[in-house]
Amino acid sequence: MVRAIFKNLVIAATGAFPDDCPSEQTAKEWAKLRQGRFSSDLDDSVTHLICTDEEFEDKQKNRRIKQAEKGKRKIHIVSWDWYRFSCTHNKKLREKNYDFSSTRVKEKEKFRKQHELERRARNSMIGETWVNPDLYHICTDKTFFEYKIDLFRTSGDEYGALHEKYELYLFESHAKPHLYWFGVKLFHKKDSGKWFVRGIERTSLTPGNLKHEFQQFIKFFELKTSVRWWDRVIKAGTHEKIFFNYSPPTRGKPVGGSMKGDLYDKCLRRNKSRLRRWADLFGDELPADLQIEDAVKEILGNIIDEVCAFLEANLLLGDEASNKLSHEAAKSITKGSADGEGREELHDTTIIENDTESHEIQAALQPRMTVTYSLFAEHNDEEGLDEQNDMVPERH
Repeated sequence: MVRAIFKNLVIAATGAFPDDCPSEQTAKEWAKLRQGRFSSDLDDSVTHLICTDEEFEDKQKNRRIKQAEKGKRKIHIVSWDWYRFSCTHNKKLREKNYDFSSTRVKEKEKFRKQHELERRARNSMIGETWVNPDLYHICTDKTFFEYKIDLFRTSGDEYGALHEKYELYLFESHAKPHLYWFGVKLFHKKDSGKWFVRGIERTSLTPGNLKHEFQQFIKFFELKTSVRWWDRVIKAGTHEKIFFNYSPPTRGKPVGGSMKGDLYDKCLRRNKSRLRRWADLFGDELPADLQIEDAVKEILGNIIDEVCAFLEANLLLGDEASNKLSHEAAKSITKGSADGEGREELHDTTIIENDTESHEIQAALQPRMTVTYSLFAEHNDEEGLDEQNDMVPERH
């Protein structure tokens, strides 16, 4: 008696049929006899797809196998042995013993091992002239500052602009106790083209301890920028263009330790003061952020001068004269705002009508004037700072 072993199953096949099931019509009769259905199409109702080992191994050329693997509904991809033996034994056999998933797992493992061997060979070749990524990573200190920095310089000739870039690295070994290695890369590009590697160098033939390799790092930095490592924030952008320039990280990113004398914020204020003096002495153009800052200060200063002059005259001259002066002050402020670049249009002009109202406005503007005048305070206390010894970054 034939049992309904294929009940609620929809079976499809791909490729050639085996000798003991020579045609699709024969397969349909076998499935129908066992309460199943053999489909000529691979649609959403199919639960099992039958194929041979050769067809599965060559699945890149078989559309049905790829469609079954990528479909939303899980389809068992099994060998013809599952179908044949289930019919012979009059029992639905477990798919996992005939599923090609095991073959798929073996293929993925084989590919992973091959890819791993290729990666190791590639990194080993890199390690002959540079640093093997399988053995080293970029060193970071306790502030999470990465010791990978860029130095830039731009020069020009009759052929156009030449841009140069040094990338400085301090590597730390994965293994413990840690070993360290300093390395540098040189890049060139013409005008707005693509960066090309022009040189790779490791100053030491073998890795060493942190102190020695960090000294190599800061010596190379000073050689190319003429700035000592702990002055990198205070003196950033204040040297001649024949030297390379280092731009410290901004927007709250880690800047590293070993800075001279003060915290980062104070060093940054001193750097701005140096840049302004440098521009006054040599006529160099200030960075865009400093130009914007100076323009805003000038606008605020003009507005506060006008307001203070108006308040002072209002207190001294009285209502009638102050009304006349208020019209003149409003026109002056409006004209000044319209002439300056980036100034907002003055929408409202207020006329002071009595002494009581003028006192209220003066009291309201006093905090604003105090805050604004504080913006003009310059920090010129750079003299008298003691030089620090070379400092080694603390490991994270």
